[in-house]
Amino acid sequence: MSPQRDDDGGLAGVGVASAKGAVLIAVAVVVGIVLLGRGFDSGILPETAETPSEQADGAEAEAEAEIEDGGEDGTVTTPTTVTAVTQALDQVRVIALNATGSTGQALAGVAGSGTEALQEAGYSNTLPGANTTPVATSSVLFAPGLEADAAAVATALALPPTAVEPLPTPLPVGVPPEAQVVVVLGDDTTFRPAG
Repeated sequence: MSPQRDDDGGLAGVGVASAKGAVLIAVAVVVGIVLLGRGFDSGILPETAETPSEQADGAEAEAEAEIEDGGEDGTVTTPTTVTAVTQALDQVRVIALNATGSTGQALAGVAGSGTEALQEAGYSNTLPGANTTPVATSSVLFAPGLEADAAAVATALALPPTAVEPLPTPLPVGVPPEAQVVVVLGDDTTFRPAG
């Protein structure tokens, strides 16, 4: 069968078919809009967080759940810890104590050399002191809430992260109560007086 031609030579019914197609598309669009509107109102579609912080909290919870459950492949991922300094360097009260001499005579000037190194690193609120209890290994002790500051001090002095510990109670000899970070320079210290 060949298509019928109208009086001016065009194909009959092409205009009608185009009109029917346009009507069908318009009806489909209207039905789609109605269904989407009902989906949002009836709770068919999942709700989303209202604020970016709620979205971030949800992402953190999902990440923590994945870590606890193991990843999709069964591996457990360890989160990376970022050390944040809580105060400006010149605001951190640091005491550098000479605690050398665990194997004999204490080295004079160690606390002063440590204090100078701290001041060169930007810690201007620093004082030297003496500890009557010698130790073999240097450490950086911190008051509650100041672990990040202590870690930064340890980094400035090229001490390992394992050297950072909470201040014990009672405070070590030579540590004033207002101290925030205490550097205990033991026999392993590289800070020696010049000369």
